[in-house]
Amino acid sequence: MSKDVRLDLLLKGINMKVTALFIAAIVLLDWSLQAVCGDAVYNLIEPGISLGEIHIGQKEDSVKALPGMSKYLMSRDIVVQYSDDGDVTEIMTISHYFKTNHGITTRSSATAFRKLFPSAQLTCTIDRGVSGISTSRIYDNIDSGIAFSTDTLSSHGRKDSVNIITVHRKNTPVSIFGEIIDCAKPIVP
Repeated sequence: MSKDVRLDLLLKGINMKVTALFIAAIVLLDWSLQAVCGDAVYNLIEPGISLGEIHIGQKEDSVKALPGMSKYLMSRDIVVQYSDDGDVTEIMTISHYFKTNHGITTRSSATAFRKLFPSAQLTCTIDRGVSGISTSRIYDNIDSGIAFSTDTLSSHGRKDSVNIITVHRKNTPVSIFGEIIDCAKPIVP
């Protein structure tokens, strides 16, 4: 085989590999865009309006009929509160899958939330239950209808914390569970 033929075959092989890599990159880009753009509505937190496909004011029956909702409700990634009339009043999540259009998720810090919602008011609570002492630091932007809280459970010498984002009615404070305490004072069991 001549040097020119070998060089030509080598170049064709390189060209095929580059083409294959280019096609693979296009496919991966398409999948990435679909994952980002395709889920944009389903994982968006809109303060005072919705968390994913669940909307403030939506009826309980229509929430439970949403595709995949039983998975979220059973895993407790989402907790929905209803009025006596069966309307959604609050939607809470511990899942980092949901995010605001500014990127706030349950993996964000309270500081990041406060930067985005500077008028958020801090409330601290304590609940002394059978399984331990639960405390919450809740930053509630009442006007916008969104709250960010860090809940800590102290039990048997162990502390576990979780961040929660709650979408609620605009101009209505988030529901408070437990006794309201002074945030500056240490917690006494």
